[in-house]
Amino acid sequence: MDSIDGMHKKGALVQEFRSFFNGLRMLSEDWKIILVGLLSGAAIAALCWWGLDLPDGGKAWKAPVFVSLGACLGVLFSLLVVMFATWVTMVLEGSVTVAGRSRWYGMLKRAVDLLSASVLALLMLLPMVVIALLVRVSSAGPALYWSERIGTGNRVFRMPKFRSMRTDTPPMATHLMTDPAQYLTAFGRFLRRTSLDELPQLWCILNGEMSFVGPRPALFNQEDLIELRTELGVDELVPGLTGWAQVNGRDELPIDEKVRLDAEYLERRSIAFDLAILWLTFLNVVSRKGISH
Repeated sequence: MDSIDGMHKKGALVQEFRSFFNGLRMLSEDWKIILVGLLSGAAIAALCWWGLDLPDGGKAWKAPVFVSLGACLGVLFSLLVVMFATWVTMVLEGSVTVAGRSRWYGMLKRAVDLLSASVLALLMLLPMVVIALLVRVSSAGPALYWSERIGTGNRVFRMPKFRSMRTDTPPMATHLMTDPAQYLTAFGRFLRRTSLDELPQLWCILNGEMSFVGPRPALFNQEDLIELRTELGVDELVPGLTGWAQVNGRDELPIDEKVRLDAEYLERRSIAFDLAILWLTFLNVVSRKGISH
């Protein structure tokens, strides 16, 4: 019996090492492209700065900042390249085929979330101010709507969105309303169609309550959704701005189908899979696929 247990432990250890090195191989493949993007962006920015002899006004810090911004843009461009390559693979094969989770996945995903959310928050700061003003002047009420949502481990957190509904709207999921369209404001319809109402959630990504990819956070009173997710272990995941269920139907899916897709993401999640979901999200937003209100 002891020898059998020893063999099982040895086999498990070998499998663990294989998973570890497979994860490293996967990361090295993805990060080669990202590293090239970072170095290329920095090099191009440096050449532009010194080649064009841009004035720094006597402030030496301007050149490093300019090069750093170029590096950030290079990283974003390389991420788009990886996303596009993943999408091409999906189209050719008719499915998403990605490697399993590595032990580096959580750390790497958090790093990408922080970098991407920081850059997007800076780029979208002015547009978000304009949207907030338009929300205020187009209907009575605040620019932001804060709702209590269920996060990792079924902990409650407050999630902001640009307000797209009237202030007298009941605090419930729109799929449970008889006619949710009657509560939408005129500008709110545009925000919903373009998903611009989700932009304030960059704050939740920065503070770690959400990620770019994961199951959409349930409302505190969506007991059926919370219960099904808990049964399948989906509650251990960090909620996302978008997710596998969203790119497969969004508003059109019943609760049990959403949870099935959330559980599938739980088993298949990886950096490559996340990038594929982000790319499909972009395509769905452009085509307005799966948006019923």
